[in-house]
Amino acid sequence: DVPLEVPDEPCWILMSATGHLARIDTTDPLPSGGPRADHDVITSATRTTTRGEFGVITSAGRLIRARAIDLVSLPATATAPSTSGGSPLTDLIDLDAGERALAVVSLDGDGPELALGTRHGVVKRVNPELRSRDCWEVITLKGDDVVVGAVELQTGTEELTFVTNEAQLLHFNAANVRPQGRTGGGVAGIKLGAGA
Repeated sequence: DVPLEVPDEPCWILMSATGHLARIDTTDPLPSGGPRADHDVITSATRTTTRGEFGVITSAGRLIRARAIDLVSLPATATAPSTSGGSPLTDLIDLDAGERALAVVSLDGDGPELALGTRHGVVKRVNPELRSRDCWEVITLKGDDVVVGAVELQTGTEELTFVTNEAQLLHFNAANVRPQGRTGGGVAGIKLGAGA
């Protein structure tokens, strides 16, 4: 249960490249300038409320529900936020062996509209859908494919980009990808060579 003495106010949920999650209780935009510690990069951020919930998208194509109140609340600063005082993500959610957390997303309203990219070059735009469970799939993966990138769309007209390890680059408007339900497997986004 969520403690009632904690006011339900707007906040940011942050995830860093070091696998830490933290909360900053503010409605202000997050600053991006200023000095940073090594590897202390915010890889994903979303808005919710202090007594609200958010989702974590994983490489296995799962969305795992989490609570903002369980996160360490960090003070807002004049420079880019740091999650070094946050909580290790693995202390808050259970990941399977080899599974990685890729992004945090909002669970407000009708749910997040997501764009996902996989190792095999598949792209998927996911229709908003909230479930009553703690975890659910947002893409059906084939064979040994895994999700390598995920982003919460704000307008549906964002530019999506694939970059391969052979330095191929493909970019296109998210609006060109037809939205699918959570059980859809996505569409071919980029044709990969044998070594990509």
